Amino acid sequence: MFTQIRKEPLTAEEKKKLRFVLKTRLIIGAFFCPLLILGFILIGVNAINDMINGTPDTGTYFGIVLICAIVYLMIRFVIPFYKKSIKNLKREDKLVVNTVVLSVEQKWTSKGYKYLIQTEYRYIDSWSTTTIMKPSLPFHEMGVNMPITIHCFEDNKTDILYIEKTR
Repeated sequence: MFTQIRKEPLTAEEKKKLRFVLKTRLIIGAFFCPLLILGFILIGVNAINDMINGTPDTGTYFGIVLICAIVYLMIRFVIPFYKKSIKNLKREDKLVVNTVVLSVEQKWTSKGYKYLIQTEYRYIDSWSTTTIMKPSLPFHEMGVNMPITIHCFEDNKTDILYIEKTR
């Protein structure tokens, strides 16, 4: 079976769920952002005081490097994550991809099972993708040569609306 891709308009239920997901992500971000800023201020004030007093030590430099690393990671990962969430909300259509599962790999880690699914269309990592709508076909129920339909966005590889088994 060859992969078939078509565009369909988003349903009202899908748009509602996308709004809910964005609100949830913003609430979580609003909770952690003040804590992060407070930590930056405390580490920064201590580093500046050590520099002014002429007593910088390893902790001072570690604090400066820690702040730089966290700012880099926020710019690299968090900001694009929120941009994609806002972009998803503005979308009018989605991709509906009929494809076949080529391989399913289940790995046990200290945090639980991780599923790596290879389809004709794309590679899906259960830990790096978010399935927005429930119910969706669970990763552990997928098998080799199973025909599935992936409802996703064209340029967003981290958010999948839902996956269903094709009849």
